[in-house]
Amino acid sequence: MKRVVALLAVLTIAVVVAPPPTPLNVSYVTSDSMEPTIHAGDGYLLLDAAVETGDVVTYRATDGAYVTHRVVGETDAGYLTQGDANPSTDQTAGAPPVTDDRIVGRVVTLGGSPVTVPGVGPLFEFVDRFRLELLGGIIALLSLDLLVREETARDPTRPVTTVGDVVPPLLVGFTLAGVLALTIAASPNELVYVATETATPGGRTIPVGETVTREVTASATQLPFTTVLAESTGAQIVAQSATDAGLDLTLSLPGHETTGPRRVTLTTSVYPTTLPAGVLADLHAVHPLVARLASVGALTTPFAAAYLLLFDARSPLRLGTTFGRWAR
Repeated sequence: MKRVVALLAVLTIAVVVAPPPTPLNVSYVTSDSMEPTIHAGDGYLLLDAAVETGDVVTYRATDGAYVTHRVVGETDAGYLTQGDANPSTDQTAGAPPVTDDRIVGRVVTLGGSPVTVPGVGPLFEFVDRFRLELLGGIIALLSLDLLVREETARDPTRPVTTVGDVVPPLLVGFTLAGVLALTIAASPNELVYVATETATPGGRTIPVGETVTREVTASATQLPFTTVLAESTGAQIVAQSATDAGLDLTLSLPGHETTGPRRVTLTTSVYPTTLPAGVLADLHAVHPLVARLASVGALTTPFAAAYLLLFDARSPLRLGTTFGRWAR
């Protein structure tokens, strides 16, 4: 079990010691406002260095959110910033100039392009959101390993491994691993709309005081035998359909009485098609975790039934010597 304990110890250090995914040294973007330079979900490095016009920086907005945009100018009041995909500066949308004390860092570049790691955002977010749960699970596994070793040391005879010792933990582990994989695969994307007095129809600007609809495409990988569903905050999804490019969504954006940026978060979840799409949609509406458990559980339940009907849990299981040496 020494190797198992070592692996768990490394994972514990990674979870506990590693900083959370806030923009300090390592961060990621949640919106498409910097595309095509930085895509939603891309990770990047931040450097505490002097800022010049043209640099991509992460700064704290007045509402406490972290924003990663490019410096496009300077004034006596601070820097002017703009997303590469946005039609106007943040300051035109109502944000104040960015002062030095609100800048977290400059994005590290190589050859003039930001150094990014595609797609790590969901993983960072998952570790940050479930940090305590992951730590608790690791401690539980370590404690279980210590208890098993203590019981084994008390018994001079080597215990016989039975089918019941192996199959149920494997089924439970597979289910939990499947739920974990689906949770990590859930892809959040942030859209930024700017409320202005003169909005462009169908664009990223919306009129003040009016409820409008916008058509967007959420990035999602539609694999065979999977169902993709979306949820949103800051807007209502009134229609959605899957395409090769992702999910085509119709959003209803509520009216706002003041000008300025409005953030909408879209999260796409992928489920194995082990249940009818309508059932998955209903379970997803209750909570995505419920849909994940049900979809993965529907896959493992037949194996659990076969185990209960066809196997004797007390039957000894002969493990190969190679596996036995590795586990010890």
